[in-house]
Amino acid sequence: MKRIIFLLVLLSITTTNAKVWRVDKNTANNPDFTSLQEAHNAASAGDTIYIAGHGNSYGSLHINKQIVIIGTGYFLEQNLDKGVNPFESKLDLIVFKNGAENSIIMSCTVGYIEIQCNNIIIKRNKILGAGGNYAVYIYGDARSGIIVQQCFIKAGIKLNGDNFLITNNFILGSQNAYLGPSALLLSTSGSIRNNVISGYEDVYGAVLENNIFIDGISRITNCIERNNIVGEQNSLFTLTGNEDAKYILKDGSPAKGAGWRR
Repeated sequence: MKRIIFLLVLLSITTTNAKVWRVDKNTANNPDFTSLQEAHNAASAGDTIYIAGHGNSYGSLHINKQIVIIGTGYFLEQNLDKGVNPFESKLDLIVFKNGAENSIIMSCTVGYIEIQCNNIIIKRNKILGAGGNYAVYIYGDARSGIIVQQCFIKAGIKLNGDNFLITNNFILGSQNAYLGPSALLLSTSGSIRNNVISGYEDVYGAVLENNIFIDGISRITNCIERNNIVGEQNSLFTLTGNEDAKYILKDGSPAKGAGWRR
């Protein structure tokens, strides 16, 4: 009992000491910083940094401590009422270095994300794969505990290691592995579930369940497969409206009512 009370007190102290910082390129809003990298450098492990939307990118961010980064979201121009700031929190590149374990990046628009450590959460981002890079990829040694969820990914994911979770994403990649980043290039013991995936896939050793694969599955080796749907996008989605709207399931889509629960 004394041990439990001690841990609760320690957690309370840690939470209390954590700070929240605001980054905004518009100095009229009196932000703590106009530079995201400077905000990171000044922050302590456990702090949270909110990034205001702006028409220009905040550049690159190299993270070497546990930090939470929160932006404004994406597809804002397609969904917000007039008069509301439509700008996204844009970054060219994020690099998670040693020391950044247990960090979180969410609600940003990013060129690409490079991971050099374990236990990173990438959530609710739009990731473009700028410069011909994979949108999200492991650099160097195999890693563990990477979570990618609820993201719109336009240039695929490349991961190797174990204990990954890739869930509830829309993932686009090249249909030809020689012409650009594949949708998935994974050697992992993790789980890939509840995604919409379009492009070439090369996956080894994962669990694939409840995904929608547009125009086929390419190369799946030593994987467990459950309740995946394969079809042409014309038979699956409405394909009308803006980028955020056109992937709504159409009437009669084979994906409607096809979910699976463990």
